[in-house]
Amino acid sequence: MEEALGADAWIVGMDSVSGTHLNAVHTVEAALGKAGMGSFVVKRFPAEPPEEQVRAVTREATNLELLAATNVPAPRLVAADPSGGEAGEPTLIMQRLPGAVVLDPPAIEVWLRGMAELLPTVHEVVVPIGTEVRPFSTYNNVEELDVPIWSADPALWSFVLDTAGGPAPESAYSFIHRDFHPGNVLWLGDLTSGLIDWEPASIGPSAMDLAHCRVNLARLYDVAVADAFLGTHAALTGGYDHQPYFDLLAVIETLPQALPPYGGVLTPHRAKLEAYVRSVVRRF
Repeated sequence: MEEALGADAWIVGMDSVSGTHLNAVHTVEAALGKAGMGSFVVKRFPAEPPEEQVRAVTREATNLELLAATNVPAPRLVAADPSGGEAGEPTLIMQRLPGAVVLDPPAIEVWLRGMAELLPTVHEVVVPIGTEVRPFSTYNNVEELDVPIWSADPALWSFVLDTAGGPAPESAYSFIHRDFHPGNVLWLGDLTSGLIDWEPASIGPSAMDLAHCRVNLARLYDVAVADAFLGTHAALTGGYDHQPYFDLLAVIETLPQALPPYGGVLTPHRAKLEAYVRSVVRRF
């Protein structure tokens, strides 16, 4: 790792941070000789099959290289070892951005606006010919899902599954983050300082970034906050017309267990999710 950081670099500290069930993330502090100290993030995907670890590192490295020439506040790629030949396993090293995740903001309107302001910048990214960014796909195959056994409203979920399994409405396609939610946004005070976790980025419906964030906001807070985020984004973009189909597509990606985001208690979370689903269904 020190070789990747430079000839004069040596590591002075390393800490494990929470990733997801599919990746392992460490922060690294390194002395860089005359350049002073540097902060970095090391990311691996040990829970994935070996061939997928290679693809995941390659994808995120490609996406970070693409974003380096844009105004998106993404980490700077330092080094990538997809084969694991140097690091022992497929590994990504990137700049550690300043700031922290905020899930309990002091001013929720400012918080929602800050997140909404990130999306147009992401969706305006132009992918050059020859740069391989994967096409959008859903995390779940709706045809393999059943009405959740924990729900007391099977008719509601039958509608969700039937609709999400139907044809998608017309929607603008763009470069999308694909995992856009409050846990991937960094803040310094009232200002966003970074957007992280770029491995899932895709070419797909711009609406999916909004939909994915909305279902997370509804589960973390409630329907009113999810709707406020949509309204804030519409005001920033001049009257964006959101198709509720994409909200249901994001909802099915929480199934079958519908586990709470960011921890939490399961039963109230499922009640929040169903309240959100009912609000989306009313938009049809």
